[in-house]
Amino acid sequence: MYIKYQFYLMLISLQFAAVSGIGQIDTMIQIQEIVFSAGVQRLQNWGSKSEVISNNSSIEYSGKDLGQLLTEATGIHSKSYGSNSLTTSSIRGGSAGHTLVLWNGIPLLSPTLGLLDLALIPNDHHSVVEVSKGGTSSLFGSGAIGGIVNLENQAYDNSPTLNINVQFGSFKRQSLSVKSDYKFGTHKAKTQFSHKQAKNDFGFLRAPNHPLEILKHAAFLSTNLSQDFYINLNQNNKLKIHYWWQESIKQIPATITQNKNESDQKDHAKRLLCSWIRNGQNDMLEIKLATFKEWQKYQDAAINLNSRNSFTSLISDLSYRRKLGVKQEILSGTTFIFTRANTDGFNESKQELRTSAWLTHRYQGKKIKLQSSLRTELIDGMVIPLTPSFGFEMMLTKRLLFFGKVSRNYRLPTLNDRYWIPGGNVNLLPEIGWSQELSIKSSWSDNSQLILSLYNRKINNWILWTPLANQVFWSAQNLSKVWSRGIEIEHKQQLNIGVIELEIRNFYNLVKSTNEVGILLPNIPKGEQLIYTPIHQLTNAITAKLQTFDLTLQHIYRSKNKGINEDIKAYHLFNAMIKYETTLFSQKTFFFIDVNNIFNTNYFIIERRPMPRANFNLGFNLILN
Repeated sequence: MYIKYQFYLMLISLQFAAVSGIGQIDTMIQIQEIVFSAGVQRLQNWGSKSEVISNNSSIEYSGKDLGQLLTEATGIHSKSYGSNSLTTSSIRGGSAGHTLVLWNGIPLLSPTLGLLDLALIPNDHHSVVEVSKGGTSSLFGSGAIGGIVNLENQAYDNSPTLNINVQFGSFKRQSLSVKSDYKFGTHKAKTQFSHKQAKNDFGFLRAPNHPLEILKHAAFLSTNLSQDFYINLNQNNKLKIHYWWQESIKQIPATITQNKNESDQKDHAKRLLCSWIRNGQNDMLEIKLATFKEWQKYQDAAINLNSRNSFTSLISDLSYRRKLGVKQEILSGTTFIFTRANTDGFNESKQELRTSAWLTHRYQGKKIKLQSSLRTELIDGMVIPLTPSFGFEMMLTKRLLFFGKVSRNYRLPTLNDRYWIPGGNVNLLPEIGWSQELSIKSSWSDNSQLILSLYNRKINNWILWTPLANQVFWSAQNLSKVWSRGIEIEHKQQLNIGVIELEIRNFYNLVKSTNEVGILLPNIPKGEQLIYTPIHQLTNAITAKLQTFDLTLQHIYRSKNKGINEDIKAYHLFNAMIKYETTLFSQKTFFFIDVNNIFNTNYFIIERRPMPRANFNLGFNLILN
């Protein structure tokens, strides 16, 4: 009881500090690299390796899903069950639930499943994608063990435009994206619609020397509509409103060990987020209110199964930032998340209330940056142990940056883990542990950089579903302990050879993620690599630009790894993209063609789930000003 009172005292203190700080006026102080117009900048994570991918001016990732973008732009391993099928990410050997996906700073993960299907997230609806590797639970809470991915919607600074993107491809693939940016007075708005569908009737081999077969019952359809408003109330107050509606239908094909499958799944989501930003001379306050309503229907005609799952979440998030002299600042905030879920797997509707508070101190000197954070969280009366982190960045020379971070991170049990019948366990503990990382970044010129990173992470109370003694069904238990460690090498360079401009990107990840507790069922010996986690992960790309032509060649390699029943063979993939820029009807126009899996490789990412062989995608992008 004493711990609970401590929690609420910290929470009230942070809220009082935020409100009372609004009326205080100090001398105007400028701190470099801090831009108040972008919000409180809670995502600025000193000590971790971060990257921002812009979708505003590039068509390279248009029409692709979030899983494809993460693999191609950052080298992150995406685990796909097939074209347009369930896709999740694994950052630094973590599970699907260890990547926290945010939408304008608000968590998107399903509270019942604890993950997000990346194949359902189109890149076209987000201005930038911010990726930060490493544990960030001290700022964002549950799930931020491997890293965070934030989908940010921003207003364009240029004149009103209309952007039309049309694509056609193999396996009856079609997509249309229409985006309109416009102004009314000093306010801005953006409307976007996208539709994508494919039959996915590609050929595959059940085994070497077997005849080529056509994948059946694998069609996919997805429609998204988003609306953003950016309203300047006055010089110091801004209002942002984001609405996102999406619906998808996917047929689930048979595995290579099945002859037929008739199941399909329908997903529907409505998301609304309102954000008010108050910008003072020396402080900033941001308040976000959001509501998510999502439902999923799964049916299998062969066994007369109809299953429906739904949840509604109400979220409030307060963030406050204040300067403390020239070199220091503090950030603080509170978050409330109330969720009500209904599913056929529960005996009744279940609800959950999460309340959290966090505090961050930053120091920025001439050659060093320091960041310390602390978080506390309460979930349905249970207090999560204090979650600290400490990060630093140090300029060793003008071209050499040394940075690192130590953090405690956690993931809470999902509602399914706790309440599913049979097998749910209300006594589950959070997955929790410490992580450390060190990196050195060398920029030997303005157009080149090399980053070498080492990381180490141990997570206790890893949740697994397994049958216990004298039990015929599987249940959720805190059974395992996982040790993840590895090396990341990232190289980017731009150079000119005559009239040709080259852009080179290389990502190599050595991922050793092992189970440290032996388990009988599923059979996971002590010291064995986690399933679907390749030790060697390599992604390379080179782009040659010649006036109005761009040619991109890409290579993806994943080493042999273990599945549940059989090993996943190593594979190499080679892709190419040609882009041509011209003027059509006095408007800028791009024509492009993608050729994927050029050498027709037969490969699997998840066992028994075939991936597409050689295929193409072509289209155009028209920008009207």
